[in-house]
Amino acid sequence: MKAMNNIVKTLSVITLFALTAVANAIPVSYTESAPQTAAGQVFNFEYNPILDSTGEGSLYIKARGDYSVAWPAIENLGFNIDGVFTGIAAPQYGNVINTYSYDDVLFEIEFTIGESLMDEITESLSAVLVLDLASDVNIVTANSFVEATLSYEGVSNEVPEPAILFILGAGLLGFAGIKRRR
Repeated sequence: MKAMNNIVKTLSVITLFALTAVANAIPVSYTESAPQTAAGQVFNFEYNPILDSTGEGSLYIKARGDYSVAWPAIENLGFNIDGVFTGIAAPQYGNVINTYSYDDVLFEIEFTIGESLMDEITESLSAVLVLDLASDVNIVTANSFVEATLSYEGVSNEVPEPAILFILGAGLLGFAGIKRRR
């Protein structure tokens, strides 16, 4: 019987150690938006602090304004994250959500950021996203805006709750193992 109690106690301790795993990754999403107040405006969005990444990420851009979709007068916005991830977003390459008129276009586009580039972006623990509208992107309505979302899996700090569970479990095992003596 005593051997059986020792086996049960040992299995209980092993189970408690197995429960001490920590959360390693959490979804991270930084979103910024701003109204357009001038033609050819430049937007600077700073994400700070920023967690280290565990893999790929994505940059989602949504914009409304005077984006001509006719060739050769393609109007766009350039993007740049810390000089590491750069490119051009334009209605032709994304999804035109709604064209209110020839001069008033709402569109969205998403870019995948590779793991090595995400590591470069997050290594400084802050990131600056620059959205640079082409000079001919004018304000058509009071509703002209840009919005950008940077998303990825981030590395989290160790969570202390599993350690607390272990201490609680060890204490309960200790109480169960004590025999009353009179």
